[in-house]
Amino acid sequence: MLRWQPVKFVLGHPSRGKVIFGHPGIGRAMLGHQESHIAALGVTRGFSTTTQDSCTSPQVQEARDDGPAQQPTTLKPTHQPFVKNLFLGKFDKKMLTFPEVLDRDQHELLHEMIAPIERFFIEKVDGAKIDKEASIPPETLQGLKELGLYGQQIPEEYGGLGLGATEYARIAEILALDGSIAVTLAAHQAIGLKGILITGNQEQKKKYLPRLACGEWTAAFCLTEPSSGSDAASIQSRATLSKDGKTWLLNGSKIWISNGGSADLLTVFAKTPEVQPNGEVKDKVTAFIVERGFGGVSSSTPEDKMGIRGSNTCEIHFENTPVPIENVLGEIGGGFKVAMNILNSGRFSMGSSGAGIMKKMIGWSMEHAVTRKQFGHHLSEFALIKEKFARMSVAVYAMESMAYITAGVLDSHKNADCSVEAAIVKVFSSESVWHWGSECLQILGGMGYMKPYPFERYLRDARVLLIFEGTNEILRLFIALSGLKVAEPENQLELARLADCAIDIYGMTAVLSRASRSYCIGIRNSAHEMQLAMMFCEEAAARIKKRVKDIENGPFINSDSTYMKIADTLIENKGYAAEHPLTRVFW
Repeated sequence: MLRWQPVKFVLGHPSRGKVIFGHPGIGRAMLGHQESHIAALGVTRGFSTTTQDSCTSPQVQEARDDGPAQQPTTLKPTHQPFVKNLFLGKFDKKMLTFPEVLDRDQHELLHEMIAPIERFFIEKVDGAKIDKEASIPPETLQGLKELGLYGQQIPEEYGGLGLGATEYARIAEILALDGSIAVTLAAHQAIGLKGILITGNQEQKKKYLPRLACGEWTAAFCLTEPSSGSDAASIQSRATLSKDGKTWLLNGSKIWISNGGSADLLTVFAKTPEVQPNGEVKDKVTAFIVERGFGGVSSSTPEDKMGIRGSNTCEIHFENTPVPIENVLGEIGGGFKVAMNILNSGRFSMGSSGAGIMKKMIGWSMEHAVTRKQFGHHLSEFALIKEKFARMSVAVYAMESMAYITAGVLDSHKNADCSVEAAIVKVFSSESVWHWGSECLQILGGMGYMKPYPFERYLRDARVLLIFEGTNEILRLFIALSGLKVAEPENQLELARLADCAIDIYGMTAVLSRASRSYCIGIRNSAHEMQLAMMFCEEAAARIKKRVKDIENGPFINSDSTYMKIADTLIENKGYAAEHPLTRVFW
């Protein structure tokens, strides 16, 4: 059993004072609660209070004793990839210092920004109607544009809000309250226009970002095809250069494109020929910025989906679509790298989105549990129900912690490689929302299953998170292989277990870092956070121990072989192959 014992040690120069899990007291304190708690640590100077609780947002600003909050430096340090180094046996202790990236002004501005967004979702968004009619009303979309939500991470010089990863993640918690809206906005900025942000040249940014920031134009990301899903390199769409060398002619189809029927700008990936030094012609993927107005672009009718029904998802066809050569995104033949950079940069926000969904569902189900009586007792008095609430709270705490520690690293370091960390956040959070969202519905029983209540809609909307931006199966292999650098795995099931170990270790690091920070700065509920962190670490350690034992001792490897034989039989028989128990046997 893990015993939580805050350990004091000194980092750097001894004159800088005591540190608890990496949080220094150098004549300053974080804005938080319990002045007496801070005083006990000998870091009372510059202390002030706020009503913000870290369970609502892990990011807390810093107050110094030498005047107003300091602006963050523009000179960012480099960052070694944390999880990749774990595979090499290197644990970066600096990750136990939870990143504080917002100064006082930024923190207050973020809260001022969030208030009208929350009010808009409460007063103006009818999620049930959006789900039933499978469309978002134009006035709702206009309201989102007026709030600036179409340009969250677009720099201010192009008309956007210029938000960092941390601020973007915090707003994602609110947007997740309606899955259709969240997907519409994410498809626009997290992947649709992201290629222009991270790879586009100055001319492309000046031309397109202002229109995208205000919502005049909507963006979409076109990668998946009928013959290629997670295997992005196998796409069949092609682009050929015109005889005059000024235009690429694009042909092919893309499926399941979010915003596909309404997007004015499309980031499209297609095969292009490339002549090798030996004269051989090879196909490579190239990324293009395609305007619908170029012509030759058509969309099918919107897909009828299980969840996120209000978001527009459809198939897009390109027929000799003329794309100017200046609309190549990045280098010719460098499209696969562009696609991976776009996808890797956005997955982390699924952690805060999932936490936003779960916190709302926990609140609703808790309200039901404390009012509903069975057998003369409130549901909240039953141990089985209390355990559900406790376990889902531990999961949400881990989701938040992993999302915001990843966002903090992205914000505070130059060109930080967080691709594996972002994949970990996506896998853990999507599966946690699906599992614990189902448990919230279970607490309500039959009531939770009925459409007048939002539980079944939230669950349907959340299911796509396990598929979006790389299926969890593929991402588990990505996590493991990114650390092992193995090209062709012999046993994918062992790789999945290795990935799950990495997921749990990263989660343990995040919750310990966050709970330590809450303890150090005197957050009101720091004792509760320490309990959450302790339980997550205990559960994660037990899971890791079992996986390691399975791999080392072999019994699970043998069962893996048996599972493969069962699967082969099912495939051969095209379905369930066992004999029915009532089948008569003639000897």
